[in-house]
Amino acid sequence: MYRQKYYIDCSSRPSESVVLCPTVIPFLSNTACSKRKSALCCTNTITPYQNWRFQAIQLQQPDTYVVLKYTVYQRVQEKWKKSFHVTKPLNLNQGLASLDLHGIGIDVGNDYKLLYFLLILEVPRAHRRLEPGIYFYQVVEGRDLKTLAQLRDGVALNDKLQSSLDKLGWFRFENNSWHVVKGQFNIEQAQHVRGEDCKKHKMFFNAEQFVLHVDGDEKEFSKFNLGKLVTEYPYIRAVEIQSRGVNVEHAEGAAMTLTLKTDDKFPPPIFVHHISQFKSFHGLIQLDEESNRFLNLTIESARGTLRGRIFKDESRDQHNEFPFDVRISDSLSYKNSDKIEKEYYYTNVPISFSINSKSYICLYPEGDPNKEQCEWLDYMPTPLKKYSNNHPWHNGKPEIIGDEEQGFVEYLKKILSTIDPRTCLSQNQDNSHPISCLVNLFIGLALALLLLGICTRCIIPLAKWSIFCAKK
Repeated sequence: MYRQKYYIDCSSRPSESVVLCPTVIPFLSNTACSKRKSALCCTNTITPYQNWRFQAIQLQQPDTYVVLKYTVYQRVQEKWKKSFHVTKPLNLNQGLASLDLHGIGIDVGNDYKLLYFLLILEVPRAHRRLEPGIYFYQVVEGRDLKTLAQLRDGVALNDKLQSSLDKLGWFRFENNSWHVVKGQFNIEQAQHVRGEDCKKHKMFFNAEQFVLHVDGDEKEFSKFNLGKLVTEYPYIRAVEIQSRGVNVEHAEGAAMTLTLKTDDKFPPPIFVHHISQFKSFHGLIQLDEESNRFLNLTIESARGTLRGRIFKDESRDQHNEFPFDVRISDSLSYKNSDKIEKEYYYTNVPISFSINSKSYICLYPEGDPNKEQCEWLDYMPTPLKKYSNNHPWHNGKPEIIGDEEQGFVEYLKKILSTIDPRTCLSQNQDNSHPISCLVNLFIGLALALLLLGICTRCIIPLAKWSIFCAKK
């Protein structure tokens, strides 16, 4: 937060300030003042707005992991029995990873044998992922960093060697204190004052990411942008911030090649999979503020893989068909609060930029096109995000120093305010103020005696003479 004050002494430091940058703007217009040169003394006090504090982090090239959940089932008395389960994160930085599962014991007839499994995975990186760069999050004292901190981007940030007032991060908390990098120079360069006369001026602050408050004015001028949450991107499912790293779970991936090898002493494993199915679906076609188009789908009682198609109308013209897939994951499910619980799955599906209106969406389970369901989904566009770069001028009325105000009446008013006992006895004045009060007091008494003499020697006799002449 940027606060502007005016002081007679530019070197004075108010106790409530955090960072003080005094500035003197010379050569103002002398209009409405005496012939002496005018100058404006500004004290800029900078404090954290609403005590907000943000932490910036630099993300480099990420490590890519796939989390593999592997379970071995055994057929016992016409039922499946879980014999072994393991969850392993596998590093895919080299594009290939393997998991050696040996020493797994199962009962085979009357014997207890150890199985040997080798899983080989080949997975390319996701096409859309969080890119390296500078991100930031709000620091809230007393709150858990992992669960409550929210990573943000979409705004220009200063790195540790930059000090631009046009980017977020020019006001920093280091070594238990706040400071502005190259503060005195940057603040003086950013502040522009246009004096209309010596009694009023207009001020302009050439910077971004601040809130301006001028003393004497209740209004605040906000000029900041905190970007957007990373989790608002459709390809990001979740973000967990740790003390020295960030764990990003992507909502999109690439095709995985899985190879399973077993010991030759045992017959090859039997692969069994559930059929794909779903009960119903609904959703919206959304266009976000950055012109990303996607299907926001909620699907009831779904599992497996679902095939979808987008049509412009119910004629299902193949030339206007846009296919897509939905792969159901347990991490996308939730249950409602009805007495009979229903399981739902929600997902965002990227779609073509050519879809700009309400469309006819069809969805069917993989391998069973006869169970296709179709619905009209509304198109909901969000206006483009507006970025404001205007820096309006702000009016101000500086405190006039000395006896520069023009006119006898104005000077008399200043003397009367100076000799006010409440002003003279004020604790906030400097050491020279009592002497100034005493001098102005003598001047005030002299003026009072002069006015009294003029009244008794001139005005009153003249009035008596006028009345006497009128009676004759």
